[in-house]
Amino acid sequence: MYCMQTYLASTKRPSDLTDYDLLQQAQIGDPGAFEILVERYSALLYFLISGMVRDEHLAHDVLQRVFLQLYHSLPTLVPGGDAQGMVKPGGTSPLYR
Repeated sequence: MYCMQTYLASTKRPSDLTDYDLLQQAQIGDPGAFEILVERYSALLYFLISGMVRDEHLAHDVLQRVFLQLYHSLPTLVPGGDAQGMVKPGGTSPLYR
């Protein structure tokens, strides 16, 4: 997979970057920053989704849809805190509207 890195993403390890930093970088077009967020939250979201839908294939489809919706929402997201509030049920996510 082709991955463009910005100065910020290339000088820090993914674990050193906050969700806020990653969201800001993703908003200005850094696909590597969004990829880190996907990697960071995929397991948690899959666990939550699979508990709701109880079907492995459907859970993967929903997970993909969640990240696609999050990606499309990047221009209107206001970074603050961490991405968990945007992806957890009951959070401030546009994904649950």
